[in-house]
Amino acid sequence: MVRLTSSLAVLILVFGISSWASGEVVFQDDFDGYTTDSSLPNPPWETIVNTVTVEVDDTIYVGSSGKSVHIVDSGPDVHAAFIRTFPRTSWYQLDYDMRTAGRDVEGIGVTLMGDAGDDYLVSFAMGVHGSLADHIGIHGGRDGWIEPPDPLVPYLPYETDTWYHVERRLNLATDEGWFRVWKHGEKGNPLYDATYLVGSEYANTYIDRITFGSPLTVGADGHIDNLKLTAIPEPSTFTLLCIGAVGLLAYACRKQRRQSRLPG
Repeated sequence: MVRLTSSLAVLILVFGISSWASGEVVFQDDFDGYTTDSSLPNPPWETIVNTVTVEVDDTIYVGSSGKSVHIVDSGPDVHAAFIRTFPRTSWYQLDYDMRTAGRDVEGIGVTLMGDAGDDYLVSFAMGVHGSLADHIGIHGGRDGWIEPPDPLVPYLPYETDTWYHVERRLNLATDEGWFRVWKHGEKGNPLYDATYLVGSEYANTYIDRITFGSPLTVGADGHIDNLKLTAIPEPSTFTLLCIGAVGLLAYACRKQRRQSRLPG
């Protein structure tokens, strides 16, 4: 019985640590199951603006895994959205791969939206947006571009026709967060892997949709693939699991000591 209790406590502790570290995947889509050269199906996706082309592309680009979504737009509109109220938790992590179709077009961003508005999105900027040409930048509705030489946004070169991975971690309780962006195959290389310490655009208390968007009016042409949203458990939940595990271990140790004192 003592061994069983100790094993149960260890399992609870391991489960709590792994859940807090990795979280629960609440939505993901690699777009591979959709028909090629067709619009995204509804459901699960809902088209918000009908003047844009949002279709599934089966071209296998370097860094992609099967089909991806090809989006062409002529203005800064919301294109398509997956609408659902996600679990109410403090931390969320949004992961996706992005690629632009060429140098003279804007990239497509993915953003989270909640009860207060849109979060920031990642895109790339050309020379017209700042002193540095062809670099990754962060864009928000109220603040516009956040880009070098802003100390929060390190310079990260953007190469067209190349896949980049975006990792967005966001805390809805504190509005803190960051973006991490790296070129395919270059994760950990400081020349092509950068972290942007950018918090929330709006003070959302919950997230209820994932949207595709373009931050500029000059048009956009790009691809999105391997979209995933993860809910990270509240620290309080992790704490309760640890307290329970410690309590079970203490009970097991006490019972073992009592058994050892019994006359043999």
